[in-house]
Amino acid sequence: MTNTGYSHFAEALVFAHGPKALMEATRHAELALRSGDQEMAAHWLSAIEQIKATKTLHFARAA
Repeated sequence: MTNTGYSHFAEALVFAHGPKALMEATRHAELALRSGDQEMAAHWLSAIEQIKATKTLHFARAA
């Protein structure tokens, strides 16, 4: 998935889960790591970074 793809995915998670999006993505990353699926965990970790960046952008716009 490209960076843009992760951005869209992160925005969809924030839309669907609101303030709990980061917690939801973290939960999925941990589940993937525990099950040994490194590739899926990497996707979730990238999504987490994008959610953090998206939240930063939202806070910056609000100021």
